[in-house]
Amino acid sequence: IGHMEQVSEKHKKLRTDPVRSATLEFAPWKEPLPQFGFLCSTAEPDPRKCEVVGLPAYSFKGTKTEFTIITKDVNGDHCSRGGSRVLFRLEGVDGATQVRYVGNGSYVASFVPEGVGEVKLSVLVNGEHIKGSPYFVGGT
Repeated sequence: IGHMEQVSEKHKKLRTDPVRSATLEFAPWKEPLPQFGFLCSTAEPDPRKCEVVGLPAYSFKGTKTEFTIITKDVNGDHCSRGGSRVLFRLEGVDGATQVRYVGNGSYVASFVPEGVGEVKLSVLVNGEHIKGSPYFVGGT
């Protein structure tokens, strides 16, 4: 199958039913094709579709650990704006935590564990656990 036929098949599978209060914007994106960008949604995020990216398997006492929380709408499309209540909690060790909005519906979260041991990390968007939450990170 040629490239255009593959693209055409993929588009046939896209949802065509509207999401209430949703609009689409074209936002530039660095990867994988900067000249094309990606479609993103201004609809409210759906915690069941939101994702964590870059969470390491281990954290180290006194060292900053960072990961990204990507908000997505009910269709799994990136949300294009911030303003959602995004937070996370640590259990198992104490530590400083921070979440900051970085654009395109993405948030960078970080924590610095004050102790050694496994960390239970609960990630919530608008008061609900996101897909896969809670996460467990080993600690040394």
